[in-house]
Amino acid sequence: MREAAVRGETMPGTILTVSEAARVLEMDPSAVRRAILQGRLPATKFGRDWSIHATDVAAYKQRPHRGGRPRRAIAVVRDD
Repeated sequence: MREAAVRGETMPGTILTVSEAARVLEMDPSAVRRAILQGRLPATKFGRDWSIHATDVAAYKQRPHRGGRPRRAIAVVRDD
């Protein structure tokens, strides 16, 4: 059942680890932890480990995200 969730098939009631969620989301585990800490991905902490519902991972995957660092404006100066 967990293998199906890791492949991206949402199974109601399935709980994933940060590593498994990272595989589903095609993200680094540290980025998944950051999304959890920022409140963008619901999760529950048990001791040192986070537990994430597969349905929350699927919902997070469907949302549009702005990735990366904001671009800096670059001025182009022409000397004609």
